[in-house]
Amino acid sequence: MTHRVVFCPSCGARYEAPRELVSDQLTLLCGACGHAASATAFRGQTETHDDDEGPAGARALADALLPRVVVGHEVPSAARSAARALRAHGYAPVCVRSGELALAACDPAMPSPPAALVLDVAIPGVLAFQVVEQLRSAPPTRELPIILLASVFERTRYKRRPTNLYGANAYLELHHVPDKLGPAIDQLRRSGEVPPDRLQAPVERARAASLRNTQPPDDLEAAEHLARRLLSDVALYHGDELADGVRRGKPFSSLGSAVDAARELFREAGAPGDVFEVELSRFSDRLLERGGGRKADA
Repeated sequence: MTHRVVFCPSCGARYEAPRELVSDQLTLLCGACGHAASATAFRGQTETHDDDEGPAGARALADALLPRVVVGHEVPSAARSAARALRAHGYAPVCVRSGELALAACDPAMPSPPAALVLDVAIPGVLAFQVVEQLRSAPPTRELPIILLASVFERTRYKRRPTNLYGANAYLELHHVPDKLGPAIDQLRRSGEVPPDRLQAPVERARAASLRNTQPPDDLEAAEHLARRLLSDVALYHGDELADGVRRGKPFSSLGSAVDAARELFREAGAPGDVFEVELSRFSDRLLERGGGRKADA
């Protein structure tokens, strides 16, 4: 049978459809992010002529039978690393690039509910912590295994073992994704928890050095992006203090040394310091909106 390979215009999820069905007369619903559009809007890239025994047909069938894991990450190299680790461990990854799409991909109304969610703490759009909060507040997704991914692959003095995961089950640093992500999801699906020593190991044993970002931000958007990722990391590693700060209307008020460490790393990357301060203010405002807090007077 002749098939056409098409891609969701919203999240990029890949599908194969009989060629004769790809027309303006048919509306397709993306099983990954819930986006609905005419079949022709799902961008066609190549055509295949494989029957069910052919490579493409076999892959599509295999993916349909595997447990689906949503990966929320906007950085392509990190998403690819997670996807490879999941496939190697018997999962079908669905990669999305915003908090809104992560929520949509985990919607219990979807035909294939996910087996787990892997979420970058700095994912754009809806805050990662708010994504977790919304999923935990809905009975169908209350027990969904969720792993947060630390945002910056660097050894910095603001890092420590988090004491508050905002409702997620576990966290991983990027360099542990290749060898620890699959086993962690297996463990969470079995028992709902993972011993900390099963998640982290010395950085020297890392096998994902390509995830390190050594390029200086080359424009304002890149600088804002780096600042947001650094501040998201601080929020992950210092959740209890941050929550207390939100209650008092000054989210980062007790995190001076951690913020200074992030600020130093930002400047070492060659980014202008004023951009960091603007993003710090924006991030604080978003945390207060999320937590129902009120910005305190300076």
